[in-house]
Amino acid sequence: MTHAPRDPTSESALAGVVVGLLLLVAVASLAAGSALQSSLSGGLPPYGATASEEARWAWGRALWAIGATLALGWAVLVVAIRRRIGLRLIPAVGVALGGIAVALSIAFVAWILFLA
Repeated sequence: MTHAPRDPTSESALAGVVVGLLLLVAVASLAAGSALQSSLSGGLPPYGATASEEARWAWGRALWAIGATLALGWAVLVVAIRRRIGLRLIPAVGVALGGIAVALSIAFVAWILFLA
């Protein structure tokens, strides 16, 4: 029994979709974490935070950490599978740095928009 050869373009398209979705999750997590943190003006109130404020602060920090980790992991993944997605080393590094810059820019915009 012989198997039909796989189409390399479909594999690279699937890899591109997976990598793109990973970046979207990272951006969403960074933006949500930034929004939660900025709604408290970047810190817990000095007069004693309520349980809701402490929970919002903790979720904001956790989402920011998850988003930052995913964005860095995404950048490493782009460079690691650059051949599969059709990039050479220098353009892959540029895409990785650009993706991180976009993620941080969106997180900054979310911070500004939700600043209390």
